[in-house]
Amino acid sequence: MTLFKELSELCLAKAVSNIIAILILIAIVLSAAVVFHYFVANYTQGPSKPKGMGVLPIDAYAITCGGGLVIYARNVEDYTMHVDTYYLLSGGGCLIMSRSVNQSVDPGGVVKVIIPQLFIRRLLATGHLTAS
Repeated sequence: MTLFKELSELCLAKAVSNIIAILILIAIVLSAAVVFHYFVANYTQGPSKPKGMGVLPIDAYAITCGGGLVIYARNVEDYTMHVDTYYLLSGGGCLIMSRSVNQSVDPGGVVKVIIPQLFIRRLLATGHLTAS
């Protein structure tokens, strides 16, 4: 009978440590859930796109009545491009013009770049652009 009494007292004395053990297990499970969620969220998002110079190919262009140029460029990538500067290059890769902007272009979106007549005349006069 004394063995039973000792075991029951031992079980009652361990009640506090059982609660602490349960709290520790809950903390471990929550930590594992947070790590698992972070892993799944990053894995399903896919690899991030490198930041750098992207290319917006010219989709169409139009010449205005006054002699200016309107260029329509499309974002053919599958991510939103954040544009800070437009560069217009010649066929040989020489820089014709650059313009600072702050614009976002969604995938498949089109941006409109307007080059005024005065700028076109200056390019023609300096020989940077040839009329054909």
